[in-house]
Amino acid sequence: MVGLVVAVLFLVWGIEAVDAGTHGSYAFRVLLVPGLILLWPLVILRWAQLMQPLEPRSVRTHMQRHVTTWIVLTLLIPFILVAAAIERRAPLPNPSSERLSADRVQP
Repeated sequence: MVGLVVAVLFLVWGIEAVDAGTHGSYAFRVLLVPGLILLWPLVILRWAQLMQPLEPRSVRTHMQRHVTTWIVLTLLIPFILVAAAIERRAPLPNPSSERLSADRVQP
């Protein structure tokens, strides 16, 4: 119930503080409800952090973290895809060559 209350309050008053591009996008807000209900403690913490004014230095640090994250993801995602393709090419283990015949099956 707490998650539902936080979700409704956040979608009515807080979402535009997080992303101004959500103004007027009501169908998008409905899609966020399940995640907001499940993650309500984190939503409250982040919402409270957004209410505090940012210092210019923290904005710069925030941007640097974004750049670092995108560089890491740019390198990591192809590596994961190639590793998955290599693993997929590995032969499957041989199934048991023994078959059950009709006369050996117990009723």
